[in-house]
Amino acid sequence: MHPWPHAFSFVQGKRIILRRSETHPTDPTHVTHPAGTILEADGDRLIIATGDGLLRIVEIQAEGKRPMNVRDFLAGHRLTAGDRFAPAP
Repeated sequence: MHPWPHAFSFVQGKRIILRRSETHPTDPTHVTHPAGTILEADGDRLIIATGDGLLRIVEIQAEGKRPMNVRDFLAGHRLTAGDRFAPAP
């Protein structure tokens, strides 16, 4: 998903661009949450459930804002475990 085109999704009604990500090691059979569910949003960790395991977001961008690392993004955006990335509202 880097450098272009970028993946995007919506969370809390706002468009978010997912600029860099990496797979997060896990056994896919242990992921029981629907795809798009935020499992962890703390410090520099933003972990999201997918259909095939977990995804760790490394760089993210709010629409109209500059790209930033997850730590800086989470300092200004209150995402919590259980929030969901979803298609357009």
